[in-house]
Amino acid sequence: MHSVLVLLNLIANTTAMKMFYKVQLPASQPVASYVHQCKLYIQQRAGKFKFMTSEAFISLFSFEAEVADEQQLIKALRKAAAYLDTFDVSLNGFSHFPQSRTLFIKVENARTLRERNRLFHDAFLSITKDMGIDISNMTFTDHPHMTIGADFESKIYGSLYNAFVQHRYHQDFRAESALLVKYVGRGKNKVLSKAPFQKVSRHRPPFIEAPTASNEKGQMTLEFN
Repeated sequence: MHSVLVLLNLIANTTAMKMFYKVQLPASQPVASYVHQCKLYIQQRAGKFKFMTSEAFISLFSFEAEVADEQQLIKALRKAAAYLDTFDVSLNGFSHFPQSRTLFIKVENARTLRERNRLFHDAFLSITKDMGIDISNMTFTDHPHMTIGADFESKIYGSLYNAFVQHRYHQDFRAESALLVKYVGRGKNKVLSKAPFQKVSRHRPPFIEAPTASNEKGQMTLEFN
């Protein structure tokens, strides 16, 4: 009897466990290949670093929720994605966050991406509320960017930044979907689902949609060696 109660408690604790989830915008294959090339360049000069093996993406928002609600979260994200149509993302040049020693590719049309992300975020919150899903510790990305690496040793960080900032990189890609990702520990994430952007006339958000800025175009120049 005691072992049965222990088992039931373990099941209850597992289903009530909160997990950390992230919503990301995946890069196109050409951009992903370039980011991979950048990571190899850094690895040859600096060894291991944070985000060394991560895929190329732009963070949109993150939150905590019960693992028991995972399938509902997937449905909610897909419903929210239906309020957005596809859009262009323009990447242009490199920059950094000095405090976290992070190198990243800049988003040239960041305003457009923030506005689309705000619509996506607000629709997701409204839908999860209607579905009775408890969302906590929600974080919204105000500075969209595509991370290359982070937490480098101070003595090599400056030289890496100087090497990257001298290279030109300008590439557009079409954002067609978002990914729901779960953090599984030890710096690893698991992709749970893809949510396509598929706005049609009958889809209206549960709030007033803010106007969006026009998309910006660019040309790719792959000059990084």
